[in-house]
Amino acid sequence: MNLIKTQGVVVGEIATGEADKILTIFTQKHGMIKAAVKGACRPKSSMIASSQFLVFSDFILYKGKDLYRISSCEIIEPFYNIRNDIVRLTYASYAAELIKEVIHENIQSYRVLQLFLNTLHAISNSDKSLEMIIRAYELRLMCLSGYKPRVDICASCGKNSESKYFSFGHNGLICAECGENQLGTVCVSAATVSAIKYIIKSDIKKLFSFSASEMVLKELKLINEIFIKEKLEKEFKSLKLLEKI
Repeated sequence: MNLIKTQGVVVGEIATGEADKILTIFTQKHGMIKAAVKGACRPKSSMIASSQFLVFSDFILYKGKDLYRISSCEIIEPFYNIRNDIVRLTYASYAAELIKEVIHENIQSYRVLQLFLNTLHAISNSDKSLEMIIRAYELRLMCLSGYKPRVDICASCGKNSESKYFSFGHNGLICAECGENQLGTVCVSAATVSAIKYIIKSDIKKLFSFSASEMVLKELKLINEIFIKEKLEKEFKSLKLLEKI
């Protein structure tokens, strides 16, 4: 039996039987995997805390016939504040649902895991707007998933003109001349243009180090929702819960 050591975040869990679970884990080395854990729901289990939803842990596992089996796991970061606050939990659950759609088994992506962990940390501990955090996370994740919008020049004509619209057809910011009367565009303010460029270009450690007005967040929300729906062709259940908060 070859044991595998890896770090990962639990992004999904399904109870099987009275005390067992199957976890979906976003791992550093193996992408998104399914892993069975025996007795994790028992009060005295050594893995009850480290196998919970949205906990970042060290895992030792082995490959079974149909899925991985967890031999042991130890907590690295529990993100307690998320599970103790329904609003934070709803935002974090949406972040997890989105990550499961873009990462699959055997797809290694250290940068995506870094983004996800930084986002969970911000949701758990930051005094920044949760709405701002999730909008920045959405757009940066789409960039890392191969859907990076063009923002340095007009994505339509290629000129270095002032951006006035976000075009879904041209996958980026476009100028006023190109955007006028064009379908599939959203008119954006100069502040939103600056926010989009910052989110795409900033150092990952400084991603959430900006402020945004309600108007900017409203425009980012509209752009991200359409952008994600078009690229991933899926609607997210937890996103609808956010709308009720």
